[in-house]
Amino acid sequence: MEKIATPIGIRLTNQVTNRYFELKFFNAAHFGREKMGKSIFTDSTISRNHCMIKLIKNDYWVVDVGSTYGTFVNVNGEETACTALVQLQNGGTLKLATIPFLVEYIF
Repeated sequence: MEKIATPIGIRLTNQVTNRYFELKFFNAAHFGREKMGKSIFTDSTISRNHCMIKLIKNDYWVVDVGSTYGTFVNVNGEETACTALVQLQNGGTLKLATIPFLVEYIF
């Protein structure tokens, strides 16, 4: 039986500025200007409390927590609003308001 690797964290790379940040060893984290600081999220369209990312059974899931401009994930070539939990794809795109982030799992 093949063992499924559990990610130890996630890296989000801003595809506009090419700046990235990593979070490791977390089960749930809130993202936004208030939580992460204005040095990480410089765009004012990203809300103070924008979204939550949660580790569920070896995959990361995201849900919008009442942001002004929304949280979106590219699923099978279509942009999906994260009004409920949506699975993040390793190598996929997470868009906070208008800012796209490359999603990379850290193993």
